[in-house]
Amino acid sequence: MKGRNQVFITSLILTIGVFLIGIFLSYALDYLRVNEVNDVISEYELGKEAYLLEQNFFDSLGGDTCSIMQRRISQLKAEIQDVGMELAKYSSKTLFKGFDFDLMKHKYALLQLRFLATIEDTNRLCGKQYIPIIHFFDDKDTLTSERQAYILTEINEEFPKEVVTISLDFNYDKEPLIKAMALKYNVTKVPTIIIDSQKYERVLYTGEIRTIVKDILATINTDPYYESSDLAAFDLQSVEESDTLAALYRSLNTASDPLAKGDLLISIGRLIGNSSLVCGSLPYFESVLNSSDKEAKALAYETIASIGCGFDSSSNLFKAADIWDEIGVHFRAQIYRDIANGNSPKLNFAPADPVQGNMSLSDDSKYLMIGESKIVISKDDVIVSQVDRVLRDWLGGQMDSSPFEGPILDVFSERFTYPEKDLRSDIGWHEGGRIKQILAYSGASLVPSSGTLVRKIHDNWYAPNEEGVFMFEVPPDKVHYPTTRFLRNDFAVIVDTHGINMLVEQAVRKNASVVIGCCDHPGKIAAAQYLSSKGIRTICFTDKYLPLALFSGSSVLGSPPVKHVQDFAVVGDQPVSVNLSEVIIVEDAAEGAPSYYDTPKRYFDTFNDYMHLRTVVVPAGKDEAYKLVEAAELFNSSVIAARIFTRDEYISYSRWLSSSPDNRIILFHSASYPYGYLLLKEFPDQASFDDIDPVFVSSAEVST
Repeated sequence: MKGRNQVFITSLILTIGVFLIGIFLSYALDYLRVNEVNDVISEYELGKEAYLLEQNFFDSLGGDTCSIMQRRISQLKAEIQDVGMELAKYSSKTLFKGFDFDLMKHKYALLQLRFLATIEDTNRLCGKQYIPIIHFFDDKDTLTSERQAYILTEINEEFPKEVVTISLDFNYDKEPLIKAMALKYNVTKVPTIIIDSQKYERVLYTGEIRTIVKDILATINTDPYYESSDLAAFDLQSVEESDTLAALYRSLNTASDPLAKGDLLISIGRLIGNSSLVCGSLPYFESVLNSSDKEAKALAYETIASIGCGFDSSSNLFKAADIWDEIGVHFRAQIYRDIANGNSPKLNFAPADPVQGNMSLSDDSKYLMIGESKIVISKDDVIVSQVDRVLRDWLGGQMDSSPFEGPILDVFSERFTYPEKDLRSDIGWHEGGRIKQILAYSGASLVPSSGTLVRKIHDNWYAPNEEGVFMFEVPPDKVHYPTTRFLRNDFAVIVDTHGINMLVEQAVRKNASVVIGCCDHPGKIAAAQYLSSKGIRTICFTDKYLPLALFSGSSVLGSPPVKHVQDFAVVGDQPVSVNLSEVIIVEDAAEGAPSYYDTPKRYFDTFNDYMHLRTVVVPAGKDEAYKLVEAAELFNSSVIAARIFTRDEYISYSRWLSSSPDNRIILFHSASYPYGYLLLKEFPDQASFDDIDPVFVSSAEVST
């Protein structure tokens, strides 16, 4: 009996011991499980804090906030899925930590709701990037919940960059925000799936969700970055009400080149807000993928990556990168690979400003010689030019040709407003009109340069030099042309290039000897001076900011005449002399006048930094040349510095010049227009141009 009692007591002790060990192990496992889930939650919260810190950093210092948001969201998405998996794995197995797991379940619900708010913020700020799928489930209906969760996991894996799933326990009454979400979408039973605000009150299977997601992607991925860019530079309503849109439609009917057709569809679609037209451009760009022209082929891949329409952006950027490597522009290829991989491209940034020189004035200087500078162009020269106002003109609705080749235009949007007698299409307008003459006189080769990559840095856009250093500021109105491809909020490809600042990389790579483009921005002047340092000459027929380079010795001409001498085109070389004691009547832009009328004053203001010229400033505007002529008579002056744009201005100045051979005029921002060109041609001994290298000479040198 005693032996039996001893066995019983021993068994009881062993049983209790095993039980206590089991309890201890369960407690220890619960403790470890809670710690493991807490670690995952902490990792998520750390990632969230890093995301917010990065966002604040880039908001204050500049940069592509959206790319940071996208990269962090991918990380947060993976981490929040890990939290959910850990909770689902352990919460049903706990014995002692039920309260802790319930607390973490509450925390997880809040994490998901915050993550959903982050997704909605990103979609609002950066264009719609993500499709949120909200799954309302019943925690007690384990079979249905697990089935739908498994399906959503498959969808997440199939669309890792596009879909974000949020799972909310419909009956979890400890978090009122879940009830608020259910009320928002009118959820009354489970399971319910919300996809892009559309409600489905049943289990949705993989094929169904895949079809829904693909249909949404075809819409939301259309031109996402262009929609979020700043189009304030253009009054789209006035464009729509003008002749521009009608002319673009006419061009669409007449164009045969696939790049032209595609660009026309993109432009019209953007201007009228029709995404179907934008996506309708894709077949034309796909047809260019077989082109032997590498830059055209790269542009096609860049376009498909940019406008999306359901196509994968990354794969097309990788293909464009391969082509730029073949061309030899390795910095551009690397940027594209970084963007495609979701990384931040290396920032090579060294902004360039125009540089003035020092005026050379000796004690015996009596005269100022303006206009001796020249550029002689022969058949051996290679001219790199902008595309806008040379091959194409979107504001004028003339986009029938490829941006890489085609007939040179000589009349632009002025054709909508000028009568034929004043239009003077026989002379031509802008860079196209002057390039046409230069090519006819010299036989030189023309290389229009399209597809400049620009980057947004500290809220300003910049174009690169040939080494990939972003140096030359680009004004936003030239970035936001309707043909520009936005790869991200901070990277864009400008198809219809406009300005010297967009031509530097191509000019160096293509061995240009002359570059022709607009100089109506300080960044364009800095680019012209950079090219001059490389031995490349620049002609700026529009020269508003060229006085910033006065006395610099740079090989840059502003608003010069174009003459045919033997087998050459001679640009410039039309001097006039001004006695330093003479009064010079200088035009400035009157209030409300186009700002180009202030170029003469910009030029002569620079002289005042070194010496005192006898200038009289006259505010004037369009068709107000008479004000300067009257001032010349009032102050007994024989020298006027002015801008010519209209026929009336030409008539006023030509009469004044004809009245005396002593009368002289220095023209600014004029040679690109028919009447400025005409005055320079008709008065070669009395009319000169914006020469940044004027020379001070003695009277003896003048007579010589």
